[in-house]
Amino acid sequence: MIYERSIEDKITETIIGCGIEVHKILGPGLLESAYEECLCYELSQKNLSFQRQADLPVIYKGVRLRVCLNFQAVSCLSIIRIIANWITAFETSVFSS
Repeated sequence: MIYERSIEDKITETIIGCGIEVHKILGPGLLESAYEECLCYELSQKNLSFQRQADLPVIYKGVRLRVCLNFQAVSCLSIIRIIANWITAFETSVFSS
């Protein structure tokens, strides 16, 4: 049986690859804004559409509030949360397995 990867799998693989590329070049310890800027560059080089600093509507005590979360919505299929050391933690867990 030949397994054909879904579009979601392909996009996820590309996003993770972009994150690893950013970490390989920048390393750990920078501000989130540095990783965000570089990740956005990598995503655009892969022709993935995304939205920076997207708003998330939140209902709090019956009131609709607009909360800006630090994430990118990529191709309407994946959400990336930029945390300065996330890539380091991900890389460590992958390569120590």
